[in-house]
Amino acid sequence: MHNVPLILHTGCGLIFAIVALPLMLRRVPMNHAYGIRVADAFRSNAVWYDVNAYGGRLLFVCGLGLTTFGLFASRFAPSPHSLWFLAFLLLPIVAVFLTIPPILRFARLRAAREQ
Repeated sequence: MHNVPLILHTGCGLIFAIVALPLMLRRVPMNHAYGIRVADAFRSNAVWYDVNAYGGRLLFVCGLGLTTFGLFASRFAPSPHSLWFLAFLLLPIVAVFLTIPPILRFARLRAAREQ
């Protein structure tokens, strides 16, 4: 159980970084299955690629941060019997949610420039 933070945070971080890489490199064409799929991103191909590149960079940095955190987390992870353990395990979800407001703000501003 002591390796759970290492596996969870490092694994989630690597997944975020891998998923973000094609987005930041502008390799994902407009679609409804993969990418930063907010209404403003669908204004045009240019907006789509800009929003996805920006969102991909944020998710990539988030992924690298989680991976780094995961590599060191097992040293100071709370006991599995502690109330803090659940909060500690939910960190990857919180990290991703923190990327949403800046992505939405960027998408709104970028779409407004397109008009």
